[in-house]
Amino acid sequence: MSDIEKLGLTEKQLKYLRSIWLPPPQEIEEQNALMNCRMLKSRFDDFDVRLVSGLKRYGDAVIVMSSGSSLNAVLKDVAYWKGDIICSTSHAVSVVHHAAIPDFITCVDARGGDGELNAPASVFADSIYVSHPCTNPSLFENMERLGLFLHWEENSEFYNRFLPALFPWIFDRVITFVDSGAFNLYLATILGYSRVYLAGYDIGGQRFTESKWTGKDWEKIEPPESDMTNPLVTGQRKNCLLACLAVIRYGIKKKNTRFYQLSERTVLDQIPISRDFDAEIDGRYPAHLILKELNKALEVLK
Repeated sequence: MSDIEKLGLTEKQLKYLRSIWLPPPQEIEEQNALMNCRMLKSRFDDFDVRLVSGLKRYGDAVIVMSSGSSLNAVLKDVAYWKGDIICSTSHAVSVVHHAAIPDFITCVDARGGDGELNAPASVFADSIYVSHPCTNPSLFENMERLGLFLHWEENSEFYNRFLPALFPWIFDRVITFVDSGAFNLYLATILGYSRVYLAGYDIGGQRFTESKWTGKDWEKIEPPESDMTNPLVTGQRKNCLLACLAVIRYGIKKKNTRFYQLSERTVLDQIPISRDFDAEIDGRYPAHLILKELNKALEVLK
């Protein structure tokens, strides 16, 4: 594996984080992979298909989205942003509703996805869907530009033998994350952005308010209350936080990435807040202190 795939982690840390990030092979993944294989072959000439390693960023700065409630405030102003946008299928339609178009739309979870990219016709014509062939076939049908990869998991026959045999032309393998917020950060580091602005990274609290396109008009979907007494919720929060911190640490140490937050509560509370989307950021922040805090947070992995 390359250093980018390992995120600069030790084998012990990597093993622990893989147990968090990768769900076990599921029947739905196998079904989706078989359906997507037929569909991708039949429509191959209609797609603009690339591997993740062949994707190119458009600018030098990017807003990266997760699903926390602080995303609501960013969405209100996102139309004024002139840089790139990375979001998941959960956020894409809401971004469009607020008069912006995502550059990269991701999905890593094989479950769900139905209707998540239903939007006014051709609105995603220039967006690139970055995913693996185990995700919902309906998501591929809505997109014409693709960036593809396969899961990497050294001890899985499904990921290491079945999928490569089914998709021999997809030879990029990366670690995937159960949480799209962590994967979106990972994609930003792969693409080499120097400035990454976090939106909706208040991990584990209330979700953002989604917009849905009914075919005629827009409707808002209010999120349910987040139950922080539920051990499944608190456990997921810890897992997502650790995954995000691992990627951020890699970006700072290996890629010279500068991370900024667009709300007062994110995984990076100690980094200066910038709400001026179009301002040039001089990059002055206590990188050594940030690394110290991240290393402290990641001590559980040692």
